[in-house]
Amino acid sequence: KLLSLFFLLDEESNLIEAADLTFSHKLKNLLDANNCFKEERGGAFSVRHYAEEVIF
Repeated sequence: KLLSLFFLLDEESNLIEAADLTFSHKLKNLLDANNCFKEERGGAFSVRHYAEEVIF
């Protein structure tokens, strides 16, 4: 399976104990080396794409 932001979001949303913070940690572990991903304060993260940086 291709691991991506949307794959992890779908996987996390199916868990009973799902939480924003665990999702954020999984993203950081998966995408930390990717220069389009940046961890923000409070469990937030940003994704840079062709238009601009978007904070989630």
